[in-house]
Amino acid sequence: MDRSRRFDSLLLPSPRRVSEMHAWAAGVIDGEGCFQITKAVPGRQPTLRIVVSMVCEDTIQALGGLFPEGTVKTLYPPSHRAAGKRRQWTFQAVSRDAVASVIQKCGPYFITKREQALVFQSFLENCPGGKNTKLSEEQVKLRLEHRERIMNLNYYPVKHRAA
Repeated sequence: MDRSRRFDSLLLPSPRRVSEMHAWAAGVIDGEGCFQITKAVPGRQPTLRIVVSMVCEDTIQALGGLFPEGTVKTLYPPSHRAAGKRRQWTFQAVSRDAVASVIQKCGPYFITKREQALVFQSFLENCPGGKNTKLSEEQVKLRLEHRERIMNLNYYPVKHRAA
């Protein structure tokens, strides 16, 4: 059976079941995920990226099934094979649509990554444009401010208090 199709049955039409899967995905992203805004280089814009990497293929394939806008990849370089290491699996939400989908569906359930999700949501709302959009200096500055906020949150996470 194709692994990418095995998890389709988890997404039953029931809204409750779908919201449970989004809560599960938020937990996986909270624990194993990373929110990144790539550095702008001449001729390219900063890019939003949500990445989850692990050796558990089933979990990554389930994320890919839940968010088809994202991509699932595997990394198994010869050096890992020679050393007997396990294959690494990665889910990535890179396009604006993929990132927006993850933020919209998992946002209410994030705990550890809640602040990063809010920064991404602000980026999506306040930094319009696509790959070929010419940016003003002000737009570039706003994007870099968002990037700096994400970097600070990744290195110095907000402490969460139990309710």
